[in-house]
Amino acid sequence: MRAKVKVRGLVFTLDLIISVLAFSLIILSVLWLWESTDYNMRKYLEQSRRLKGLEQASTALVKTPGNPPNWESSPVSLSNVKSLGLAGKDNVLDRAKLESLDDADYETTRKLLALGVQDFRLEVTGNITKDPYTAYDIGQDLGTGEEQVIIRYAVLDGQPAKVKLSGYYTR
Repeated sequence: MRAKVKVRGLVFTLDLIISVLAFSLIILSVLWLWESTDYNMRKYLEQSRRLKGLEQASTALVKTPGNPPNWESSPVSLSNVKSLGLAGKDNVLDRAKLESLDDADYETTRKLLALGVQDFRLEVTGNITKDPYTAYDIGQDLGTGEEQVIIRYAVLDGQPAKVKLSGYYTR
């Protein structure tokens, strides 16, 4: 009579293949999720940085006279103007500054607003409560890519005015 041999603790090949595939699938899923989350976070931080730059530029335009404060008295260039500001007083726009900025070219204005690689459009609408008119408009609505808009309200010629700064970013 033969003795029966009990086999214990042996790993079958099929069980090993299934466990390796399951483990690999879990690892690949975690790596994909990690990459996706990392990409979304970088994109969000970049958008947030650009929006903060737009907010700072629009605040400077409406609340400060710029640097130097009398920059409108000479042609606008990167050598004689450090930062743009359209206000004579806090939230009161100066017509002379708007007219002087109208003579500046797009690239110089973009660099003075410190918007980086973003394109922009700056619109100042005067008398917004009764008979709105465009007091100033530079830039273009590209209609492509990502758009961020900051709107500030101020006073122009004794009437309420709207200052709209739009930033455009195309990857």
